[in-house]
Amino acid sequence: YLVRLMNQVPNSATAATLLALTRLARNDARGAEVAVAPFAQAEEASAATLETARRALLLQDRGEEARALLERLVARFPSLTDARLLLAQERQRTQDWAGAETLLREVLAQEPDNEPATQLLIRGLLLSGDSAGALAASEALIARRPNSALAHTMRAAVLAARGDADGARAEFAK
Repeated sequence: YLVRLMNQVPNSATAATLLALTRLARNDARGAEVAVAPFAQAEEASAATLETARRALLLQDRGEEARALLERLVARFPSLTDARLLLAQERQRTQDWAGAETLLREVLAQEPDNEPATQLLIRGLLLSGDSAGALAASEALIARRPNSALAHTMRAAVLAARGDADGARAEFAK
């Protein structure tokens, strides 16, 4: 049906994106890319089109091209928190600690209770060697969410990483 629709409306980015998603569901990443790539290259590409093209590239082990699409997605749609978190994770994976931290702090400035962003920030600070920053971020999380098991677990992990086993055990007990 979608192939027929594409033949009837060949310039429809929506139809191409739906076709690509269907092909991805069938594990046909190359077919998905072929369907959506021309529309993903367009300046006015939608978030759905860019994300679908990115997923097709990732499934073909074309990480650098996928990252470039993710960068475009975040630049074009800066309010998409999930895309910003994905980009922060990608920057952490490549040890671009400062770039990841900037994105995460921007997300947290808009959404202070965003736990995934806080987790990624604390993790990145620890991995980059900034245990003092990780401790401060974990304490800020506890101040905002004193009854959160995640907040205490994150602080315990930071304390353990800093060599404070007693402090970590006490935090886990909370």
